[in-house]
Amino acid sequence: MEKYSLLNHYSVYRDSSIIPPKLMWKRIVNKTIRNYHTELWTVRVTGNPEFARFSVVHPHIRAARIWTAARTPRETPEASAAVRVLVNTREQPSGNNC
Repeated sequence: MEKYSLLNHYSVYRDSSIIPPKLMWKRIVNKTIRNYHTELWTVRVTGNPEFARFSVVHPHIRAARIWTAARTPRETPEASAAVRVLVNTREQPSGNNC
């Protein structure tokens, strides 16, 4: 909670004795986490000259399409397996270059 600065939200709810519905709390958490990572990405892309070209190709931070294709968290391992098959990161034995 400290990493994403959610303690302030928690303290407000704790002090007021009003707990938000689960869906509202989930939206707050997701928005806060998204903002945190967007800020880190923006600082890195604008502050590091090695990322200048990357920022032209990817002007906005977003999840890779393969991960958004996984509609539920249970489908994420399947998406990961699909990526491994498509990328085929295994090393090829020498002499078998095709």
